Amino acid sequence: MLTIILHADGSPLVRSSRQSLWPLFASLIEIPPPARYYQRNILTLSLWSSRKKPDIDKFLHGTIAQLETLMQYGTMILLDGQQHRFIVRIQGFIADLPAKSLFLKTINFNGKFACTWCLSSGEYDSNCHMTMYPYEKNQNTLRTHDEFVRTGQSATSEGDRAGHEVVIDGVRGMSPLLSIIKYPIGVLYDYMHLVCINHISTLVKHWLVFMKAADVLLIDDKLARQKIPHNFNVRFDFSINEINKWKAKHGRLFTLYIGLPILINVLSAPHLLHFAAYVLAIKLLHVPENDREIDLAEQLLHFYCQSSSLIYGPSIELYSLHSHLHLPEQVRHHGGLSFTSAFAFESCIRYVKKKAHGSRHLASQIGYWTDMTAIIKIPELNVQQARGVDEILLENELLEEFRPILSTLLGSCTVKFYKRFKIPFITFHSTLYDKPFKCVSHVISYRHKYSDTILFADCIVFLEFNKNYFAFIRKYQEEAQANRLSSVMKLSKNDTCKISEPLDRLFSMQLKSNSFGIISMSRVRYKFDALNDLLDKHVLDTSAVDNIESVDEADASDELLLSSQPTPLTPGTKRAFKGSSSTISLLAKRSKNNNKTKNYINKEKNDDNDDDEDDYNYSCFQKNVTNKLDRIEVDGKYFRQMFEQLKSYHEQHEQTQLLILENQKKIKKALLKHKVILSGSNDFHYLISFQIYVDVEDSTLSVTNSESINSEDTFASEL
Repeated sequence: MLTIILHADGSPLVRSSRQSLWPLFASLIEIPPPARYYQRNILTLSLWSSRKKPDIDKFLHGTIAQLETLMQYGTMILLDGQQHRFIVRIQGFIADLPAKSLFLKTINFNGKFACTWCLSSGEYDSNCHMTMYPYEKNQNTLRTHDEFVRTGQSATSEGDRAGHEVVIDGVRGMSPLLSIIKYPIGVLYDYMHLVCINHISTLVKHWLVFMKAADVLLIDDKLARQKIPHNFNVRFDFSINEINKWKAKHGRLFTLYIGLPILINVLSAPHLLHFAAYVLAIKLLHVPENDREIDLAEQLLHFYCQSSSLIYGPSIELYSLHSHLHLPEQVRHHGGLSFTSAFAFESCIRYVKKKAHGSRHLASQIGYWTDMTAIIKIPELNVQQARGVDEILLENELLEEFRPILSTLLGSCTVKFYKRFKIPFITFHSTLYDKPFKCVSHVISYRHKYSDTILFADCIVFLEFNKNYFAFIRKYQEEAQANRLSSVMKLSKNDTCKISEPLDRLFSMQLKSNSFGIISMSRVRYKFDALNDLLDKHVLDTSAVDNIESVDEADASDELLLSSQPTPLTPGTKRAFKGSSSTISLLAKRSKNNNKTKNYINKEKNDDNDDDEDDYNYSCFQKNVTNKLDRIEVDGKYFRQMFEQLKSYHEQHEQTQLLILENQKKIKKALLKHKVILSGSNDFHYLISFQIYVDVEDSTLSVTNSESINSEDTFASEL
């Protein structure tokens, strides 16, 4: 049997004529990653090139007919001189939300009944002017294939009688794809678009509204100084303020690996806890090891979606957020998100577009060269055996520091030394090889010799002895319980809060030790992330990131070093750091920032008596949020403690940051006091250095200066 996954998407082909290319791709699941995602192993089934979107019935008619024949009768393939019959099976269909609605003939993602998995109708929000999918109004009734087919047939027949399109429960007609896939299980959400591009961008935009300019510069500095493995190929050339310019690979790296450790010093406690639940859920679904991890991820996503409106307001409850609730069930049927993503297909679209030149007959050109490529015999993929690369002698000056230790460990054994070690599809570096470069590919995880305990180390050099390969390592030691990530984030130690254990496991706090050793390379598991940014310790991302989902997909790492005392921040410049291993104390920094903000709030109260009214309104707002939290019903015992934490955070901290810019007069009055002039309503996005506390009921705003700055210097370039 041959199992294939289908993918369809549109891409601009000629900008001057607005012509677009719509390819239908297929990949064979039986080919293991990463070879599955090589361009030569992705099949182009059909093409559509036009200024208009494709007519799905015409576009897919021939392809669907051939696939149905292959599914029923199979095909004969000659292997090693013998004929073998293979039956074709369709695993699923991958597309982003606009393409999915086009190919399945459903309502667009911003309409009612847009969900492909359930019958949640959504409701129109007149304030946001969008269709929202509130968590408490979700419809738990799942769609079925037979019901969807009947609805599609009814919509088609009623549309023919009425003479115009008729939509029934979000279905506009009968899609030809329904004859080869099972709905809704066979319709897959692509986490590349859903998470890495869409939702992480939405979160960052909400954070930027209340984030200080100094925090933005701090994040940009950390991102710019990332040191990641050589095969990830990600550089943060754009500020977090320019999140719209980030590519999917930036969002993937930020969400899965480096975002949470970087934001610990920046986000308030409620936002950090909320984001931690989201990151943990996506990481568990990325490459789950067992059913328990999928179940935990499902609970985390329900907690995340249920509390999102409390953290960010109702405007975040879009269909894209609702879609996250169906990811665990998709993973149960199709495997981890890394194996059903569109990264490879999106790369293949760029590759296919290069086959066309000029401005005429572009689809014919692409089809011709695709056929020519298929006719030419593809060379066999030779999987190279494990081997050492870049031999180095023990007498080399690079090994001078470790020569006494190596001589003691090796004795009189004849050993060859290498800077790099290669196994199929993965290359490990040593610290000797990584020194001149900006990448970090020498940090590994490995199993204990006599148990399943996972340990961590730096690979200093690789050894070959009797055709077996070993690594000379410098070991890490696990940090004490009090200094683990869950403790740094002040998570509850209560057993009902199940987020602490997986969080500490996936983001392990480690200390680099002075203990060395030699291990067999057969015990090495993965490369992993190293973020030297928290409490003088390494935060190690230990997820199975070598399950490659595209050519440039691998684990990410970071060797970011910060000083214990940051240099002063000047307007228009980034924060500079000195030193090599000491870091900012998280708890002290957070406490200091809270006290500073409170001092400014008290100063504003003394300067203007009108602030008394604002304090009253802010208290009403806090009470309103608390009442909403009290009304939440939590299913299950695991996350009740997390909701209690959110309640306490809202009660203790006066920095609940929800922004509704409606009362322009009050804002302008507060800003004029600081000599900041606004020319119009569009200038409100310049308020990067102010905290605005809002009473949702009365839309009354209180603006307080959050840091001592030169307002004229800060806003001069913008006004």
